[in-house]
Amino acid sequence: MRLIIFIIICINLLLPSPVEAEEIRFMTHNLQGQTYLDMKTGNIRGIKHAGKRSFNLEVVLEMKKMMGNTTRITQVPFARGLEILNTQKSVAFFNVNRTPERRSLYKWVGPLQSEVDYLYGLKKMTNIHTLDAARNVRSICVVNGNAQHMRLFQMGFTNVVTNNSYENCFQMLKNGRVDLAALSELALEATLAKAHIQPSAIHRVPEVLLQSEGYIAFSPDTNDVVISQWQNAFDTMLYSGAYTRLFGLYFNPN
Repeated sequence: MRLIIFIIICINLLLPSPVEAEEIRFMTHNLQGQTYLDMKTGNIRGIKHAGKRSFNLEVVLEMKKMMGNTTRITQVPFARGLEILNTQKSVAFFNVNRTPERRSLYKWVGPLQSEVDYLYGLKKMTNIHTLDAARNVRSICVVNGNAQHMRLFQMGFTNVVTNNSYENCFQMLKNGRVDLAALSELALEATLAKAHIQPSAIHRVPEVLLQSEGYIAFSPDTNDVVISQWQNAFDTMLYSGAYTRLFGLYFNPN
Protein backbone atom coordinates (compact mmCIF):
# COMPACT_ATOMS: atom_id res chain seq x y z
CA MET A 1 0.00 0.00 0.00
CA ARG A 2 2.83 2.41 0.83
CA LEU A 3 4.39 1.68 -2.55
CA ILE A 4 1.14 2.49 -4.32
CA ILE A 5 0.77 5.77 -2.44
CA PHE A 6 4.36 6.68 -3.24
CA ILE A 7 3.84 5.97 -6.94
CA ILE A 8 0.65 8.03 -7.05
CA ILE A 9 2.37 10.95 -5.35
CA CYS A 10 5.25 10.77 -7.85
CA ILE A 11 2.82 10.75 -10.76
CA ASN A 12 0.96 13.77 -9.41
CA LEU A 13 4.26 15.62 -9.25
CA LEU A 14 5.05 14.67 -12.83
CA LEU A 15 1.64 15.28 -14.41
CA PRO A 16 1.63 17.91 -17.16
CA SER A 17 -0.54 20.97 -17.16
CA PRO A 18 -4.07 20.43 -18.57
CA VAL A 19 -3.11 22.35 -21.71
CA GLU A 20 -0.14 20.05 -22.38
CA ALA A 21 -2.17 16.90 -21.77
CA GLU A 22 -5.07 18.00 -23.94
CA GLU A 23 -2.85 18.59 -26.95
CA ILE A 24 -2.67 14.84 -27.59
CA ARG A 25 -5.54 13.49 -29.69
CA PHE A 26 -6.33 9.77 -29.34
CA MET A 27 -7.45 7.35 -32.04
CA THR A 28 -8.37 3.67 -32.04
CA HIS A 29 -9.70 1.10 -34.53
CA ASN A 30 -12.00 -1.90 -35.03
CA LEU A 31 -14.55 -1.12 -32.34
CA GLN A 32 -17.51 -2.79 -34.05
CA GLY A 33 -19.92 -4.34 -31.58
CA GLN A 34 -17.83 -3.56 -28.49
CA THR A 35 -18.62 0.11 -27.84
CA TYR A 36 -21.42 2.63 -27.69
CA LEU A 37 -21.71 6.40 -27.87
CA ASP A 38 -22.43 8.06 -24.53
CA MET A 39 -24.99 10.67 -25.57
CA LYS A 40 -24.42 12.73 -22.42
CA THR A 41 -20.71 13.24 -23.01
CA GLY A 42 -20.29 12.46 -26.69
CA ASN A 43 -17.54 9.96 -25.80
CA ILE A 44 -17.15 6.40 -27.05
CA ARG A 45 -17.44 3.92 -24.17
CA GLY A 46 -16.81 0.19 -23.90
CA ILE A 47 -19.64 -2.32 -23.57
CA LYS A 48 -19.16 -4.50 -20.52
CA HIS A 49 -17.86 -8.03 -21.18
CA ALA A 50 -17.56 -7.27 -24.92
CA GLY A 51 -13.87 -8.12 -25.32
CA LYS A 52 -10.43 -6.69 -26.00
CA ARG A 53 -11.45 -3.50 -27.80
CA SER A 54 -13.89 -2.38 -25.10
CA PHE A 55 -11.26 -3.18 -22.46
CA ASN A 56 -8.50 -1.23 -24.23
CA LEU A 57 -10.82 1.71 -24.66
CA GLU A 58 -11.75 1.83 -20.98
CA VAL A 59 -8.10 1.54 -19.92
CA VAL A 60 -7.16 4.50 -22.10
CA LEU A 61 -10.18 6.49 -20.89
CA GLU A 62 -9.06 5.92 -17.30
CA MET A 63 -5.53 7.02 -18.17
CA LYS A 64 -6.85 10.13 -19.91
CA LYS A 65 -8.85 10.97 -16.80
CA MET A 66 -5.75 10.63 -14.64
CA MET A 67 -3.80 12.84 -17.02
CA GLY A 68 -6.46 15.53 -17.33
CA ASN A 69 -6.84 14.90 -21.07
CA THR A 70 -10.38 15.73 -22.22
CA THR A 71 -10.06 15.16 -25.98
CA ARG A 72 -12.49 12.66 -27.50
CA ILE A 73 -11.24 9.36 -28.84
CA THR A 74 -11.99 8.88 -32.54
CA GLN A 75 -12.23 5.65 -34.52
CA VAL A 76 -10.31 5.29 -37.78
CA PRO A 77 -9.34 2.36 -40.03
CA PHE A 78 -6.04 0.85 -38.89
CA ALA A 79 -4.04 1.90 -41.95
CA ARG A 80 -5.41 5.45 -41.67
CA GLY A 81 -4.38 5.60 -38.01
CA LEU A 82 -0.80 4.71 -38.89
CA GLU A 83 -0.83 7.31 -41.66
CA ILE A 84 -1.94 10.00 -39.20
CA LEU A 85 0.79 8.92 -36.75
CA ASN A 86 3.33 9.31 -39.53
CA THR A 87 2.14 12.73 -40.74
CA GLN A 88 0.59 14.63 -37.83
CA LYS A 89 1.86 15.87 -34.49
CA SER A 90 0.53 15.26 -30.97
CA VAL A 91 -1.55 12.19 -31.76
CA ALA A 92 -1.78 8.73 -30.19
CA PHE A 93 -3.19 5.49 -31.65
CA PHE A 94 -4.12 2.24 -29.90
CA ASN A 95 -4.07 -0.85 -29.92
CA VAL A 96 -0.85 -1.09 -32.01
CA ASN A 97 1.64 -3.97 -31.97
CA ARG A 98 5.20 -2.80 -31.32
CA THR A 99 6.86 -4.79 -34.08
CA PRO A 100 10.61 -4.47 -34.78
CA GLU A 101 9.79 -2.43 -37.89
CA ARG A 102 7.66 0.05 -35.94
CA ARG A 103 9.73 0.24 -32.76
CA SER A 104 11.77 3.30 -33.78
CA LEU A 105 8.95 5.05 -35.64
CA TYR A 106 6.82 6.06 -32.64
CA LYS A 107 6.87 6.54 -28.86
CA TRP A 108 5.22 3.74 -26.85
CA VAL A 109 3.17 3.28 -23.68
CA GLY A 110 1.98 -0.08 -22.38
CA PRO A 111 1.67 -2.90 -23.12
CA LEU A 112 -2.12 -2.91 -22.87
CA GLN A 113 -2.11 -6.70 -23.28
CA SER A 114 -0.15 -9.62 -24.71
CA GLU A 115 -1.65 -11.94 -27.29
CA VAL A 116 -1.05 -14.83 -29.68
CA ASP A 117 -2.36 -14.70 -33.26
CA TYR A 118 -3.43 -17.64 -35.42
CA LEU A 119 -5.03 -18.32 -38.78
CA TYR A 120 -8.61 -19.60 -38.58
CA GLY A 121 -10.80 -21.35 -41.13
CA LEU A 122 -14.06 -23.26 -41.28
CA LYS A 123 -14.05 -26.94 -40.34
CA LYS A 124 -13.55 -27.96 -43.96
CA MET A 125 -10.00 -26.52 -43.64
CA THR A 126 -8.91 -29.11 -41.05
CA ASN A 127 -6.26 -30.36 -43.49
CA ILE A 128 -4.35 -27.09 -42.95
CA HIS A 129 -1.97 -27.70 -40.05
CA THR A 130 0.96 -25.39 -40.80
CA LEU A 131 1.60 -21.90 -42.09
CA ASP A 132 3.36 -23.37 -45.12
CA ALA A 133 0.20 -25.32 -45.97
CA ALA A 134 -1.76 -22.05 -45.74
CA ARG A 135 0.27 -20.69 -48.66
CA ASN A 136 -1.75 -22.96 -50.95
CA VAL A 137 -5.24 -21.78 -50.01
CA ARG A 138 -7.08 -19.36 -52.26
CA SER A 139 -7.07 -16.38 -49.89
CA ILE A 140 -6.34 -15.22 -46.32
CA CYS A 141 -8.09 -12.14 -44.90
CA VAL A 142 -6.23 -9.68 -42.65
CA VAL A 143 -6.89 -6.16 -41.40
CA ASN A 144 -5.12 -3.77 -43.74
CA GLY A 145 -1.72 -2.65 -42.44
CA ASN A 146 -1.79 -4.47 -39.10
CA ALA A 147 0.95 -6.69 -37.64
CA GLN A 148 -0.61 -9.89 -39.03
CA HIS A 149 -0.62 -8.33 -42.49
CA MET A 150 3.03 -7.36 -42.12
CA ARG A 151 3.98 -10.82 -40.84
CA LEU A 152 2.41 -12.63 -43.80
CA PHE A 153 3.96 -10.14 -46.21
CA GLN A 154 7.41 -10.75 -44.70
CA MET A 155 6.89 -14.50 -45.02
CA GLY A 156 6.23 -14.08 -48.74
CA PHE A 157 2.53 -14.96 -48.76
CA THR A 158 0.90 -13.96 -52.05
CA ASN A 159 -2.69 -14.99 -51.25
CA VAL A 160 -3.51 -12.22 -48.73
CA VAL A 161 -6.58 -9.98 -49.06
CA THR A 162 -7.31 -7.04 -46.77
CA ASN A 163 -10.32 -5.54 -45.05
CA ASN A 164 -10.92 -2.78 -42.52
CA SER A 165 -12.09 -4.99 -39.64
CA TYR A 166 -11.75 -8.45 -38.16
CA GLU A 167 -15.52 -8.89 -38.14
CA ASN A 168 -15.65 -8.30 -41.88
CA CYS A 169 -12.86 -10.84 -42.42
CA PHE A 170 -14.84 -13.47 -40.53
CA GLN A 171 -18.02 -12.55 -42.41
CA MET A 172 -16.07 -13.19 -45.60
CA LEU A 173 -14.89 -16.49 -44.13
CA LYS A 174 -18.45 -17.50 -43.27
CA ASN A 175 -19.68 -16.61 -46.75
CA GLY A 176 -16.92 -18.55 -48.48
CA ARG A 177 -15.20 -15.50 -49.94
CA VAL A 178 -11.89 -16.32 -48.19
CA ASP A 179 -10.44 -19.56 -46.82
CA LEU A 180 -8.64 -18.29 -43.72
CA ALA A 181 -8.63 -15.20 -41.49
CA ALA A 182 -5.99 -13.96 -39.05
CA LEU A 183 -6.97 -13.06 -35.48
CA SER A 184 -5.72 -12.88 -31.90
CA GLU A 185 -6.77 -15.79 -29.72
CA LEU A 186 -7.98 -13.25 -27.14
CA ALA A 187 -10.39 -11.68 -29.64
CA LEU A 188 -11.76 -14.89 -31.15
CA GLU A 189 -14.83 -15.38 -28.96
CA ALA A 190 -16.10 -11.82 -29.37
CA THR A 191 -15.37 -11.74 -33.12
CA LEU A 192 -17.17 -15.02 -33.77
CA ALA A 193 -20.19 -13.75 -31.84
CA LYS A 194 -20.32 -10.58 -33.93
CA ALA A 195 -19.99 -12.55 -37.16
CA HIS A 196 -22.65 -15.07 -35.97
CA ILE A 197 -20.31 -18.04 -36.29
CA GLN A 198 -20.41 -20.93 -33.84
CA PRO A 199 -17.00 -21.73 -32.27
CA SER A 200 -17.59 -25.40 -33.16
CA ALA A 201 -17.58 -24.41 -36.85
CA ILE A 202 -14.03 -23.03 -36.69
CA HIS A 203 -10.67 -24.74 -37.25
CA ARG A 204 -7.49 -23.11 -35.92
CA VAL A 205 -4.25 -23.66 -37.80
CA PRO A 206 -2.11 -24.92 -34.87
CA GLU A 207 1.12 -23.13 -35.82
CA VAL A 208 1.40 -19.67 -34.23
CA LEU A 209 1.37 -16.81 -36.72
CA LEU A 210 2.52 -14.07 -34.37
CA GLN A 211 3.10 -13.34 -30.69
CA SER A 212 2.70 -9.68 -29.88
CA GLU A 213 1.97 -6.98 -27.34
CA GLY A 214 -0.48 -4.14 -27.95
CA TYR A 215 0.54 -0.59 -27.04
CA ILE A 216 -0.50 3.02 -27.32
CA ALA A 217 1.66 4.48 -30.10
CA PHE A 218 2.40 8.21 -29.83
CA SER A 219 3.59 10.41 -32.68
CA PRO A 220 7.41 10.68 -32.69
CA ASP A 221 7.34 14.40 -31.82
CA THR A 222 5.89 13.65 -28.36
CA ASN A 223 8.22 14.77 -25.57
CA ASP A 224 9.86 11.91 -23.68
CA VAL A 225 8.79 13.45 -20.37
CA VAL A 226 5.17 13.30 -21.51
CA ILE A 227 5.62 9.65 -22.57
CA SER A 228 6.97 8.88 -19.08
CA GLN A 229 3.94 10.54 -17.52
CA TRP A 230 1.53 8.42 -19.56
CA GLN A 231 3.52 5.28 -18.79
CA ASN A 232 3.43 6.15 -15.08
CA ALA A 233 -0.35 6.54 -15.30
CA PHE A 234 -0.62 3.06 -16.86
CA ASP A 235 1.75 1.54 -14.28
CA THR A 236 -0.32 3.06 -11.47
CA MET A 237 -3.39 1.27 -12.86
CA LEU A 238 -1.46 -2.00 -12.70
CA TYR A 239 -0.27 -1.47 -9.11
CA SER A 240 -3.61 -0.18 -7.82
CA GLY A 241 -5.71 -3.04 -9.21
CA ALA A 242 -7.66 -0.78 -11.58
CA TYR A 243 -6.31 -2.67 -14.60
CA THR A 244 -7.46 -6.03 -13.19
CA ARG A 245 -10.87 -4.59 -12.33
CA LEU A 246 -11.39 -3.27 -15.86
CA PHE A 247 -10.18 -6.57 -17.34
CA GLY A 248 -12.83 -8.47 -15.42
CA LEU A 249 -15.51 -5.93 -16.26
CA TYR A 250 -14.86 -5.43 -19.97
CA PHE A 251 -12.64 -8.20 -21.30
CA ASN A 252 -13.95 -11.34 -19.62
CA PRO A 253 -17.26 -12.69 -20.98
CA ASN A 254 -20.32 -12.92 -18.75
